[in-house]
Amino acid sequence: IDLFQQDSEGNQMSFVEALRDQHLEEAAIFMSSLSDCIDSAQKDGHCTPSNIRKEVLLLDPHRPEEDIEEWLNIITGNDPSSTKLKWEKQFPVDDLIAASKLVFQRRYGQPPVGDKR
Repeated sequence: IDLFQQDSEGNQMSFVEALRDQHLEEAAIFMSSLSDCIDSAQKDGHCTPSNIRKEVLLLDPHRPEEDIEEWLNIITGNDPSSTKLKWEKQFPVDDLIAASKLVFQRRYGQPPVGDKR
């Protein structure tokens, strides 16, 4: 059996389709959890990259620091080639959540035991 064989409509075997669906669902759940991290890090509608970083590491402790910093540069609109990330600068939570939804992310490891996110 060729798992990757396509039918006339471009669909692959049900096993491969189920894997693809599971991957996309897990990514969507994780991206939603990242938005929750930003929301958890806020105070009065604003938060700092430093506080978001702490929340992300609780959510995904295996995520490399460089990856977190790259993601924070993207969602804060910082150009790392010209400016170092300002870890304590306050950013509007709504803007960060909106920007985070534009960047595809996946979990690096298994969720910590007991984590419901």
